[in-house]
Amino acid sequence: MPAIAEREMLRLLRPLLGVPRVALAGFLRDRGIGWVDDPSNANPAFARTRIRAALPGLAANGLGAAPHAAAARRMAVSRATLERETARLLARHAAVFPQGYARIACPALAGAPPELARRALLRLLACVGGAPYPPRGERLDGLLAALAVRPFRGRTLAGCRILPDGDALLIVRE
Repeated sequence: MPAIAEREMLRLLRPLLGVPRVALAGFLRDRGIGWVDDPSNANPAFARTRIRAALPGLAANGLGAAPHAAAARRMAVSRATLERETARLLARHAAVFPQGYARIACPALAGAPPELARRALLRLLACVGGAPYPPRGERLDGLLAALAVRPFRGRTLAGCRILPDGDALLIVRE
């Protein structure tokens, strides 16, 4: 779960993710402040609930919560770094136009590490196409592979047409 999550018209901030639940409950209890428990946290239909239930058994075998939490923190830092670098790539080499299309420089996309190129394209497709969910990984991978073949003749994906435009890609709504 990210500490900051962007949604349509909403930014979710979770500044206390690193604070153990027991410590939060104790803090509130000491001050006479009530709280509400999210019922989904006890619903075994969710993987996070099943994982929490398995933690005591894992801890008994030397696989306690601390190493998992440390790994999650490292993954969060990696995710934030990828997000920042994707934003930097887009800010330097892409433009979104008020008419509803985008353009990104092909050399910048081709020269970017594969995961950054992937994320940049995902963001542009989401921005222009307006689909509620990003395209599936294999479809996006197919687009990235097609971009590497010359001459690129264009493709459609996520409600968008991706077209060659000189040394750039033009992304327009389908």
